[in-house]
Amino acid sequence: MSTSGGGPSGRVLDGRYRVGARIAILATLALGTAFLATKGYEYHGDLSEHLFPTLPDFPFTAVGAVRFWTFYWTITLIQVTALLFAATRETSPSRTVSTTALQTMP
Repeated sequence: MSTSGGGPSGRVLDGRYRVGARIAILATLALGTAFLATKGYEYHGDLSEHLFPTLPDFPFTAVGAVRFWTFYWTITLIQVTALLFAATRETSPSRTVSTTALQTMP
């Protein structure tokens, strides 16, 4: 454990793991972008087959089909929103927190 930062979180705030954090963030954004590309291709196919539950010619009449497709579109929309939000945030930890201030917190 680091004595300068008061534990594992202090080591991260010291900046010793900054490169690893940056690599992890960039890897996450790259994988998220691959996910979006795959979903874009899949969405194109789904929409061309009218697999959107609010369309008048929705092809499924089985019990739960509308619920499933509504859930599917909602969850993937949440995933897209989260990725876009993360991509617009800073990818470099330029804002640092004082470890001294953290040590004095109760």
